[in-house]
Amino acid sequence: MMNPKSLLLAAAALVLAGRAAAKAPAGAAVTQRERAAIHLSLAGILSDQGMNDEAEAEYRNALAIDPGFILPRFLLADFFARRRRVEEAVEQMRAVLKTDPGHVEARFDLGRFLYESRKYEEALTELRGVLAVRPEAVAVHDIIGNILFDSGRLAEAEQSYQKALSYNPSFAPAHNDLGNCYLQQGKVAEARREFVRALELNPDLALARRNLENLDRGMGR
Repeated sequence: MMNPKSLLLAAAALVLAGRAAAKAPAGAAVTQRERAAIHLSLAGILSDQGMNDEAEAEYRNALAIDPGFILPRFLLADFFARRRRVEEAVEQMRAVLKTDPGHVEARFDLGRFLYESRKYEEALTELRGVLAVRPEAVAVHDIIGNILFDSGRLAEAEQSYQKALSYNPSFAPAHNDLGNCYLQQGKVAEARREFVRALELNPDLALARRNLENLDRGMGR
């Protein structure tokens, strides 16, 4: 008798294969890319069910079937990152860039993952590479600011946050991060102003609310 996991795998595979066949012209074989996509869809189903080992195997099956298909690498990198397997996520993004050095999204993700790995200089190199192509990328300026902040380079971090806000003054996370940077430099009034502004823009930004409450408590407000 099949166990529940095997039943789920079999049912999902039949459904997905049926969908692929329905989309194909009459008499046409399912392509290599379509076969890989079936395994990707199956991996997503398994991941949603908490069947992580089986999901990872299906992501890898997709890559084995179609090594030039970059989507499995993005999905596998995200799968690894959500499970704190950041080095493996980095490996997947490096593989994408080896195939396509101009892939901006891959470079951005690689920078994020390197930051999570505390490889600050490598992360800065990758993220600045993104800015060379997309100088208006607000989130990238903000992340670079965070890296510089964590490295103790507060003046440079401040400049990066301000650059982010010059492109989008309504980006609440950058106001909060700039507030933290001001606070670390002893600029209390400026810090409070940024926390307040962050909450005006996004009342649900918990980090900014906590920062403002802690600051006001420390000031006896």
